[in-house]
Amino acid sequence: MLRFVSQAASAIAVLVGCLMLVVWALNIEALKRLLPGLSATNPTTALVFILAGVSLLLLRAERANRGRSRIAQGCAFIVALVGLLKLIEVLFGWDLDVDHLLFRERLAVGYQLPSRMEPNTALNLLLIGSALVLLDRQTHRGHWPAQFLALAAILASLLPLVGYVFGVESFYGGTVSYIPMPLPTALTFVVLAVGLLCVRPDRGLMAIVTSDTMGGVVARRLLPAAILVPVVLGWLRWWGEWAGLYEPELGGALFVLANMIVFAVLVGWNARLLHQSDTERRRTEEALRKSEARNRAVVDTASDAVITMTANGLIRSFNPAAQRVFGYTAEEAIGQPLTMLMPERFRGPHETGFRRYLETNEARVVGKGSIEFVGLRKDGEEFPLELSLAEMREEDHILFTGIIRDVTERKRAEEKIRRLNASLERRVAERTKQLAESERRLKELVGKLVAAQEEERRRVAYEVHDSLTQVAVAAHQHLQAFAAEHPSGSKVRSGELDRALKLAQRTVKEARGVIEGLRPTALDDFGLAIALRQLVEGLKNEDWKIDYNEALGKERLSPEIETALYRVLQEALTNVQKHAHSAKAHVTLAREGKKVRLEVRDEGHGFDPVTASGNGGGPGERVGLSSMRERVALLGGELKITSEPGKGTLVVAEVPLAAVSEGNGDRS
Repeated sequence: MLRFVSQAASAIAVLVGCLMLVVWALNIEALKRLLPGLSATNPTTALVFILAGVSLLLLRAERANRGRSRIAQGCAFIVALVGLLKLIEVLFGWDLDVDHLLFRERLAVGYQLPSRMEPNTALNLLLIGSALVLLDRQTHRGHWPAQFLALAAILASLLPLVGYVFGVESFYGGTVSYIPMPLPTALTFVVLAVGLLCVRPDRGLMAIVTSDTMGGVVARRLLPAAILVPVVLGWLRWWGEWAGLYEPELGGALFVLANMIVFAVLVGWNARLLHQSDTERRRTEEALRKSEARNRAVVDTASDAVITMTANGLIRSFNPAAQRVFGYTAEEAIGQPLTMLMPERFRGPHETGFRRYLETNEARVVGKGSIEFVGLRKDGEEFPLELSLAEMREEDHILFTGIIRDVTERKRAEEKIRRLNASLERRVAERTKQLAESERRLKELVGKLVAAQEEERRRVAYEVHDSLTQVAVAAHQHLQAFAAEHPSGSKVRSGELDRALKLAQRTVKEARGVIEGLRPTALDDFGLAIALRQLVEGLKNEDWKIDYNEALGKERLSPEIETALYRVLQEALTNVQKHAHSAKAHVTLAREGKKVRLEVRDEGHGFDPVTASGNGGGPGERVGLSSMRERVALLGGELKITSEPGKGTLVVAEVPLAAVSEGNGDRS
């Protein structure tokens, strides 16, 4: 559509130029000015309009042939040269006579107004010609000068147009020596400049205006209003004053008020659009986040190894099943070449085939279903596996996801099956199929069970919050009112209501404790910082001496990180209470660069971390150290425990902020 506008603009410029030359050739004085009292377009200007229109028409294709490109550039250069020579003539007082190239005798004899071209006309010719010459030139910063030159030409042409609309001769009128800029000339300049902007609508400023983004929509809504509304309102004010409807002071006030109303309506209209767009974007982001969390949960609970690799052959993700199959931890595998997981004899062919696929897109493994291969464990053991490799694109990056199944046991079973009698082969095949189906159902059952467990815990937490706690609070308030209406000395025996109040208070306390244990609502509603503060304040109410320092900032962390760090602090404080025999603790939560650091220090009895980390069921296992380590490790973080008997314990959990893209989505 915009390219059609550019073609129409070039045609209009050529048509106007030709008509004006015909009028000058036939010497039709009335048609030279269109309206009585207006000035006529200089014939040299008319000729230049034809050259500019031809240049714009030939440049409409981005990759025109060399002959057309040279003709277009030549015409554009002549347009710019005429404007430049005229400006030099004006600035230095030289008599280059560029505006008397055509019809010199008619311009010199019997013409009532000065026949020389106005300087603003020459400036517009220089701007339009330069824009055509530089149409496909880009600066090193990515700007397109032709668009800025076209905008400058539009601004220079709007001044005389506004002068014609309001009858302000000083806006368009010439001096003693120069002809005023004619109305057709000003309009043709605007048409050419608009055509220049539309000939390459996918670049620079026009790419923003024509885009389907909110910036483009707002620009297309506001730009016409910003140009037309002040002109229309100004003309109405001028007409009202001329007609004697009101005084100039009232006209000025009405003009300001009308501008305020119109632009307030425009701002409200666009604000509503932006609000709707932002709301929809947030819904989409929330749906995407939930989808990613579900995908992570599926990958992390899958029985098959799932490995993601970048286009340069480096491991990007390594799920728990892959860790079990190959013996590497996720920290050891991520960032390393995929060839570390295959025997030496297969690495060369793998790299050759991988390069061939990236260069020719000829697939022998990618997207071809499961193939049998040989893997290499961390301890050097080779084992058979099944590999399904698929390609996926993430923005401009190509990723490869491999689903790997250790088929060692199956291969052994197949070897035994081959040794059986031929009469048993059919039964063995049927049994194998049944086992595969059972395995698939078991995997689906485990996935559903995990999802149902988490959903059930969330449901119980909110049911307790919305039912038990509310009833208990209502009972507590009712008993207080009852006690106020029946003071001591009434028929109610002393002490009965006090005991009932204590029981109600205990019910409320226990219900809230159950909620916090299952799922702290403050963590979902207000974030980690406030949830930890509420946890600490609750301990202070139980006569704990505990300090809490927080420097997390206003930005919320991912739900995975918030849940994990909350559970780590909850477990650490429980350990202090049960095993350190101390009620003094110091808690620090801070954002440090690209990490979040949680530090818990107590002044209790302490313990030996080496003994606690053993397999003998020591203190570390009893107080949940393994659970804390697992939560932090699944987010790609690290848990450090420093303690000595009699010197207290320091627990430090550090989690990278990027853990949201690699975590397991645990929010329990």
